[in-house]
Amino acid sequence: MITRSTRTLRPLHIGDSVAVPVSQFDRSKGDPPNIIRIVLEFDQRGYQIGTRTAKIRGRLARNQVEFIRFTGLNSEHIPDEESSIREIVRAQSICGGQGFRRCHCKSNCLIKRCSCLKAGLICNSACLGKDHVTT
Repeated sequence: MITRSTRTLRPLHIGDSVAVPVSQFDRSKGDPPNIIRIVLEFDQRGYQIGTRTAKIRGRLARNQVEFIRFTGLNSEHIPDEESSIREIVRAQSICGGQGFRRCHCKSNCLIKRCSCLKAGLICNSACLGKDHVTT
């Protein structure tokens, strides 16, 4: 099986861009299923992979990553700290990680009882009312 996988999977080199699939339990519905990363090191334990926000804690095997042609990431842009895949996905998420905040208010969200106003989020225009002015 090892010889078959080495024939089918292209060997990766330091600096190659790879796509790592993210489990549906580690990301929210609005996040992409893969995250673009770069190979930093290689040894017998596997590949050390890094992103713009941090390095992945631990090593990944060759069958866990997919080679892609992307030149937007350099090893110079990667910080030295290590994080789990879930923390990296949360840092790169456009909606702040797992789950969405939703406003279930029936009236204007001008008091601190509203969950979206407490979190500092702007909810839809129906619950803000016409007197609310945003800057």
